[in-house]
Amino acid sequence: MESYHTLLLVLAAINAVIGVCYYLRVVVHLYFKPAAEEANASTIKMPLNFQIIFAVSILLTLAVGIYPDWLINLL
Repeated sequence: MESYHTLLLVLAAINAVIGVCYYLRVVVHLYFKPAAEEANASTIKMPLNFQIIFAVSILLTLAVGIYPDWLINLL
């Protein structure tokens, strides 16, 4: 590296360390920390409007994935 790229290299390394710490914290909490309470999948309640939005999002994602020309023709 030339001398004027050293600062960018140091900033990129610091940014990479911060990113690794941030994302590894999620993995540590996911796999290595005990759960606060054992939750059963049937206890999760979602309001009806969230369920509708979720279903519409899934259908639109599948439609765009299967028929991408449909979206391109709309634009």
